[in-house]
Amino acid sequence: MNMNLFKRLRNIFVLSIILISISLFCSINTGCINTMKEKKGSIYAFSTYIDIILYYDNQDIDNIYKEVTNILNDYNKLTNRFENYQNITNIYTINNSEEFVSVDKKLFDVILLSLDLKMETEGYFEPLIGNLSVLYKNLIQTEPFDENMIPTDDMINSELEKIKNTNVVINDSSIKLEGEATLDLGAVAKGYALLKVKEYLEEVNITHYIIDAGMSSIIVGEKPIDKYYKIGLNNTNKYFKLRNKAIGTSSITSQLIEYNGNTYHHIINPKTGKPDNQFDTVYIIGDNPFIIDALSTAFISMTEEEIETIVEKLKEKGIEIEYYLYKDNTLINSNKQ
Repeated sequence: MNMNLFKRLRNIFVLSIILISISLFCSINTGCINTMKEKKGSIYAFSTYIDIILYYDNQDIDNIYKEVTNILNDYNKLTNRFENYQNITNIYTINNSEEFVSVDKKLFDVILLSLDLKMETEGYFEPLIGNLSVLYKNLIQTEPFDENMIPTDDMINSELEKIKNTNVVINDSSIKLEGEATLDLGAVAKGYALLKVKEYLEEVNITHYIIDAGMSSIIVGEKPIDKYYKIGLNNTNKYFKLRNKAIGTSSITSQLIEYNGNTYHHIINPKTGKPDNQFDTVYIIGDNPFIIDALSTAFISMTEEEIETIVEKLKEKGIEIEYYLYKDNTLINSNKQ
């Protein structure tokens, strides 16, 4: 199934980037004239604002734009683990049911592909990390800081055991969790939604666009005038020149607390149950926003050697990515020379 997953996805050209702050620079080629029209707007989904710009000639752009927002809103609701919606079976429904739950094919596919990515990353991307993630998010989001909320080793080990002993059981189009861990697809939900948006835009022949999903993802196609979009890296003088690609970025700096020499943040190592800080920001460029969303999260917790091993394994399957590992705004390592 893993080989089929990447055979299905590797030829989809998308670009997403998760940045704490994103700067877009457009240099204008005065020798070119842009005759394309522009449709832009913004929606709130996945706990962030998503800015959409579509360039078009004669297409029915209002209906196209509406369908783009429908795709984003649908996956936002389907992957939500904190809220239930009337007549919608989502992650919240699965996490709070002891019986098999019949799920929409859209959600079914996201869950299956997420389980595949768990194996591809050797467990560094963990879809069942929901309970453990909540412990740390409650810690860093509570004001004022309360040291009594720091997860103890006993609490962490208990949650790791729950993950180890929980199975995602699949019966036709129904899913049930057997165990006490909970699903959390927050690391890939936006990436997968953008993947489906890209597929749709290709179907309706929209090739020029940029969709900025806030602090997590951007996809871009062709640029109306210049050859590339220039996307700046936060707190650096660096930028990427991109078109028809995907960047995934994970950063610990937006949700971080330092206390007694320890750093606590929201990206948890599924192996140890604790946050790591060998890197504070990871950028990944690739063709598929779903895959690189998962990889950017996983790489935060991995060693450089483990990252290189995963990258080589993916390359053998026809999936090539560029990665950039940063610490204190300094590039630590990259496979792009």
